[in-house]
This record gives sequence, structure tokens and C-alpha cells, in this order.
Amino acid sequence: DKPIALVSGRMTALDEPDFKPEVFFTNSVGRFAIQKLKPGQRYRVELFTSPISSFEFQVPEDSEGLLDLSKVSVPIIMPEQ
Repeated sequence: DKPIALVSGRMTALDEPDFKPEVFFTNSVGRFAIQKLKPGQRYRVELFTSPISSFEFQVPEDSEGLLDLSKVSVPIIMPEQ
């Protein structure tokens, strides 16, 4: 129930074999942003935790503008800071 703060990761497109992975870094409250997601496409987000955690999502076909995934929960143990 805590944000995954200050962790890097990458996002890949599952439906586009030539998609170059996008690297990101979460901020102090666990948020990150990636631009140019395509409606109808499926994506996989990998967090560089130990072990690596991941989740997948699909952009709705009728999506325009910002896609807010709200709160995504992944089962990892974050070291105390």
C-alpha cells in the first residue's frame, strides 16, 4: 500500500514488434508518464525492482489525450528509506 517511489522501469508495446522500449523513472509519489500511446494497443510495464515486477494494460479504442491508470498495485517489497 505504498507508492513505488524513485524506481526506474521500461514500457514496451506488445502489439508492435519494432517498438523501441520507453525508459522511465517514477517520482517521489510513484507516478510516471509516457507519451504517444496508441488507442487499442497493449503495453507492458516492467519495474526494475528485485525481482522485476510488471503489469500490462490496454489503451481503450476511444481514448483521446491523457490515459490515467489511477492506482496500480504490484506485489513487491520496497526497502525502508
